[in-house]
Amino acid sequence: MDEQAVKYYVINLPWANERREFMKKQAESLGVEFEIIPARSGKELTDEDLARYDSKKRSLYMPRIMSRNEVACVISHRAALEAFVESGATYGIILEDDALLMPHFSATVQELTQHLHGWEVAKLYTAEGKLRSIRRWSKKDDLPVHAVFPKKIMWMSIAYMYTHEGAKKVYDALDSFWRPADAQIGDILLRHKIPTIGVAPSPVGLSELNNYSCIDANLLGRRSETGEELNLATRSMIGYLRYRLYVFTISCFKLRMQLMMRRKLWRE
Repeated sequence: MDEQAVKYYVINLPWANERREFMKKQAESLGVEFEIIPARSGKELTDEDLARYDSKKRSLYMPRIMSRNEVACVISHRAALEAFVESGATYGIILEDDALLMPHFSATVQELTQHLHGWEVAKLYTAEGKLRSIRRWSKKDDLPVHAVFPKKIMWMSIAYMYTHEGAKKVYDALDSFWRPADAQIGDILLRHKIPTIGVAPSPVGLSELNNYSCIDANLLGRRSETGEELNLATRSMIGYLRYRLYVFTISCFKLRMQLMMRRKLWRE
């Protein structure tokens, strides 16, 4: 595999020095270079950033608005996607700065680029729901790598691997959003039928840094940056039914994706 064909990006707040150093050490051990994407905080959002947040759609389904920091997280992922798309590289791996790279990380990346085709996005964490075993092994660790359907496709945005085409589709779709980064990206993958797989064993885990946030926890959802309580009104019956219909639709989309990827993988 041509290492230049793969670009690595880490989303990191400028003041989160411990996390940045943690990721740099992992990069050195793998012999790769990570490009740091400066993450945004809620206090730094511009009017253009906030205009991408569809608060009206959010209110149709959820009783609580997104905090500014949740909005900033989506904007940060979009910035990482933009950097990759503009790079012209064939593959891009976008990591959050608390990602723990497992010993078979590099071998998995090699499998994805050389032996498994038809996907545009690979989720590198929480890959559950086996689709098909591809009988390839890491030269170093002699570990089998399996193509799977990520059951928790809308959970955790800690690690994604994109083809250029897949990243462009997600980037364009993130022009407007109403859910946090993980759920919104998962929604886009399913709704736009972007070929998505997971891999097992998972090449990325959660480090101990995931146990705490470098942003005040009060700002992540329950309170705004001014300390005021957010809109926690009870969801109306109509809103609840609308949300349940949305969940049912997503479940149907998951089944559609699983069947689509099963066909793609078995054609190899």
